[in-house]
Amino acid sequence: MRFFVIIIAMQAFVEPSLLHPPHPGDMVAGTTLRLAASACPVCERVDFPRRVACAQCLGSVGTVALGPSGVLRGFTAVLHQPPDAQMQAPYWVGDVEFAEGVSVVGLLVDVDGEPAKGSAVEVVAVPLDNGTLTFGYRVAAGA
Repeated sequence: MRFFVIIIAMQAFVEPSLLHPPHPGDMVAGTTLRLAASACPVCERVDFPRRVACAQCLGSVGTVALGPSGVLRGFTAVLHQPPDAQMQAPYWVGDVEFAEGVSVVGLLVDVDGEPAKGSAVEVVAVPLDNGTLTFGYRVAAGA
């Protein structure tokens, strides 16, 4: 299982053809998203963020959409803000596993108390303090 800690502007991760709504300018906080990952047809490796070539066999890759939901496998609270952070502490960060076999770390939003491992979550647009949007996870309704 692989995961990456990435919290920067969403345009680096999400291809407009995979968004709902289809244009990044139409997004608002809370919009449900799918993340663009790369998938190798030869060795079946899936990577996020999307790569231009497979990291394992160096073959050509296609694009696969992660989400819009996944399973929360782990989480932690960030209590002290790192230097140059784009979000005020305290906040939650979670490791979410997608059906495509890749795990991605991101912000957990709208969390009331400690999240539960194994909860179903959905990928959503999250505003940062500098006015940009990134992706994050919200516990799915009824989970």
